[in-house]
Amino acid sequence: MNVIEHFTIRSLKQNRKWTVATIIGIIISTAMVTAVATFFSSFMVMMQNTVKAQTGDWHAKLPCVSVADLKTIKNAGFVGSTMLTRDVGYAALLGSQNKARPYLFIEQFDTAAEKGFPTTLVAGRMPQNGSELAISQAVRTDAGVPVHVGEKLTLSVGERISGNKVLTQKDHFQQPMQANKQAGTPARPRETLVPRLTKTYTVVGIIKQPAFEPFRAAGYTAVSYLNDSTLKSGDKVDVSILAKNLNHSFYNKVDALAKSIGISPSSVSFNKQLLRYSGILSGANNQKMVYGFSVLLIAIIMIASISLIYNAFAISFSERTRQLGMLASIGATKRQKKKNVYFEGFLLGLVGIPLGILAGIAGIGMTISALRSLLSTFRSSTGLTLVVSPISIIVAAVIGVLTILISVWIPARRASKIMPIDAIRQANEFSLTRKAVKTSWITRVLFGFEGELALKNIKRSRKKYRATILSLIISLVLFLTVSSYAQTAWKVNEATNYGVNYDFSVTYYNTPTSVIQALNSRLAKLDSVKSATTQYLDSGKILMESTQLTQNTEHFVTPNKQGKYEMNVQLIGLDDISFEGYAKSIRVNPKDYENPKVPEAIIINYGTDSIGGVHAAGRLVTVSPGSTLQLENSSGTSESTVLKIGALTDKRPTGVLIGKFNPMKMVVSEDVFKSINAKLDNGKPAEAALFLTTDNNQRLQEQIGGIDGMSYLSPGQVAIMNYIALKEQDKGNKTFILEVFIYGFIILIGLISIANIFNTLSTNIGLRRKEFAMLRSVGMTPKSLNRMLRYESIFYGLKALLYGLPISVATALLLYYFQKGAFSFGFTLPWESYGAAIVLIFVIVHVVMFYASSKIKKENIVDTLKDETL
Repeated sequence: MNVIEHFTIRSLKQNRKWTVATIIGIIISTAMVTAVATFFSSFMVMMQNTVKAQTGDWHAKLPCVSVADLKTIKNAGFVGSTMLTRDVGYAALLGSQNKARPYLFIEQFDTAAEKGFPTTLVAGRMPQNGSELAISQAVRTDAGVPVHVGEKLTLSVGERISGNKVLTQKDHFQQPMQANKQAGTPARPRETLVPRLTKTYTVVGIIKQPAFEPFRAAGYTAVSYLNDSTLKSGDKVDVSILAKNLNHSFYNKVDALAKSIGISPSSVSFNKQLLRYSGILSGANNQKMVYGFSVLLIAIIMIASISLIYNAFAISFSERTRQLGMLASIGATKRQKKKNVYFEGFLLGLVGIPLGILAGIAGIGMTISALRSLLSTFRSSTGLTLVVSPISIIVAAVIGVLTILISVWIPARRASKIMPIDAIRQANEFSLTRKAVKTSWITRVLFGFEGELALKNIKRSRKKYRATILSLIISLVLFLTVSSYAQTAWKVNEATNYGVNYDFSVTYYNTPTSVIQALNSRLAKLDSVKSATTQYLDSGKILMESTQLTQNTEHFVTPNKQGKYEMNVQLIGLDDISFEGYAKSIRVNPKDYENPKVPEAIIINYGTDSIGGVHAAGRLVTVSPGSTLQLENSSGTSESTVLKIGALTDKRPTGVLIGKFNPMKMVVSEDVFKSINAKLDNGKPAEAALFLTTDNNQRLQEQIGGIDGMSYLSPGQVAIMNYIALKEQDKGNKTFILEVFIYGFIILIGLISIANIFNTLSTNIGLRRKEFAMLRSVGMTPKSLNRMLRYESIFYGLKALLYGLPISVATALLLYYFQKGAFSFGFTLPWESYGAAIVLIFVIVHVVMFYASSKIKKENIVDTLKDETL
């Protein structure tokens, strides 16, 4: 170890506070990169596993493939493995208590498919031949049919037919509707089951209700075995493929493979969720959005890292300049001075980077551990586990090394160019010419002597001031950019979610009102019910001007000959208690909506739909509260009703899903609904439904089935649907995890920003110890010193906002540019975050400056002035 290296180590030991502060900066920076990369890897693996548990471990499915073409598929260069399945058909499930699910749906899996598709045994074993079945346990729990292992079932298996259409598991049970002469409602024929074969099966296993089973499926899943060795060349099977190495040409390769074996590419199914979480997206716009967001996210992380470490070096540059000047005065060359600075950075990085990587992994590991118990409550989630990617560690280390090199290169380059005497005197650090530190007389008038002195302090040490401002600007831009990113993510999530806000629905058809009211009253009083909302539905239309519609809505309505736009309306009436609660939630007076003679409605002014392949979401209409609209029935044959618009909101009452741009949803009270319904439909009974929320899904299911009166309603009069699974998928897979990621990232960036500001300002104040001691020695009182620091805080904050806010808006516009090809929402800013950032920037600067200066004020003036290690 030579003299320069000894000097560097000694210097680091003498300036322990700065050394520790810089190492902490490196640790935080490296930890941030490591934590974000590790969380992202863990999140992606969890989502991949969750999708596999729901839909299976496959990437694409080719339907009705001839066995003769299997060899072509297996020999395709990109295909890793194949799974064979075949739909046998539907069979009546005798004794099913769930009138909306009266069937068994039998499908065959080969050995690979049993592993690739999520089928979890509860009892028994999986089938080993085509005459054995493994039946979903939902047949017992939901349908109430006591099926046991070893039982033999003779089933007539066939197709569900409705009109000329063959129904699948994606089609819910087609409820029949009896003719109602009084109401003028025509009969709707029931779907029929057309048998193709009769076969006896032995139940050898009970499986959990598969997550890949559609939530409104008419049949409960029953799995049999498909022996591929017995297949003939003319047989047809569905082939699911798993790719060897996924890349962005996967969609095109599958389409080309389908064409080569005579299958239309439009009939090919893709496991888009699994592909998405594997980094494969369909469509150039989607890829552009994800790549743009990713680049911006990486840029945010890198800027935060670089600023955090660089500012620690830049603020204390004056101290290193003096040391380097002393070395130069005793004969040190430019090369030796640079080596001193680089060796200093090497030592700091040697300690800070490994500790940062370990801190990042440990921190995100504890976060994941805390989240794991929450995620386990969602049936559709497979759990979040820590996945440490070697790439993330390498990237974090490389970014740390590059950041330190950039940070030390600039001061080393500057110091090597100045004369030794100038470096020792720090002639380049302070601009003390009269012109350089001149302030306006307005400053003295507005802020007094302390304000003028604060401004002069900033001007005379511009390099420290610029480094501090840069730190504040970067922190501000980081926080606001992440807030804009979060806002966009929420909008994307809303545009792709169902928005299920209830657990059970009970829908009535052609049922007397008295029966509906009696049953709803009993259902609402069940001890397992948290809340109950009765909803009445009617439909109509409103003729609107083009100026009353948004650009999104105009895509879904067409003008008539008079130039009016016919907007469909879904009129929603709520029971009195539910309407009162809903009205109060949007801060309107429910009593204003109770008068049927002056009907007043609330418009749910939010919709989402696809326009030319682009997801759009936003307002439907531009009407204002207090305006009126004329509602009539769809045929225009009834007496119209003038509706006053009381409020427009994006909040939905229980039982209302996120709607499209057409029809428009309008909410009214029960009395107003009855009055309007009488005019629109001449007294025809409206469709009625009850929406329930519960904490005990199983108990509520049992209690509903046990209520007297539910049993005698025919399949055409009532439909009971359990939406727990869909709600969990909607919430567990998307919203909750999105909340974790967004809020976690905002908190992380917020902490980094605060640490950045604290490190920069505290180091800046620490290097001004002599300055404060000199001011105190000439009689400056603590009160005046505090006032000076307060003005400096204001000047720092104002300057940071002056540059930071425009940059943040420009970054938000860049985000909007990236996403508008895939999602069309209209450009908005997260105003709440902007307001909070403006307040916090002043608060944080003020607190940090006074915290750092409070320690200095306690030091002895003489000792501080004599201290040459500053």
